[in-house]
Amino acid sequence: MHDYDFYLFDWDGTLMNSTEIWVQAMHENLLKYDLNLPREVLLASMGDWKDLIKHGLPADEHPNYHIATGEMAAARMSGAPLYDGVREMIYALKKEGKKLAIVTASRPMIINAMLTKHALEGAFDVIVTHEDVVEQKPHPEGILTALERLGATDKTRAVMIGDTARDTLAAKNAGIDHIIFYPTDAPFALDELTIHGEPVAVIREWAHFAPHISR
Repeated sequence: MHDYDFYLFDWDGTLMNSTEIWVQAMHENLLKYDLNLPREVLLASMGDWKDLIKHGLPADEHPNYHIATGEMAAARMSGAPLYDGVREMIYALKKEGKKLAIVTASRPMIINAMLTKHALEGAFDVIVTHEDVVEQKPHPEGILTALERLGATDKTRAVMIGDTARDTLAAKNAGIDHIIFYPTDAPFALDELTIHGEPVAVIREWAHFAPHISR
């Protein structure tokens, strides 16, 4: 059994069921540029929208698109629920003395508002958003920043938990273990998420998550 001390979580699609809000906001704002991209392209671009430049978004419009999409998603986020069992899981980890972090490309205003709404303010020791880094996942900067702020000098004691291949590859690039969250409504095939290496575990429901993971 392996017991981690530091748990790093992605936010959208991992703790909060908000992926479709982002996909719809991306889609609607791309239509302003006469771009009607397939859903799989939008999903693959989540977390690093610079990828959309390769699909026709004018490079000089990327900052405006980023702002507009973030504002649209933020306005709709109040209706997004946490996945079942998230709050109980977080507080169970805290009770065991674990250190927790969020590593996300979302805006801090969105994260802070949602943590307050769902009675999780203060539950995370570190929150790393897109404003804290230059590079987004799968670059390891966000994870490495979180580990430094957590004081996690031993990477074998840390694990990243996320729902996309970006999370998986970011963990690999940072040199830490990863766990895949794969709910029943997961937008990606499981083999897409495991392509960069075997996860320590695959979680289908947070109610079944145990912090002591078999290796």
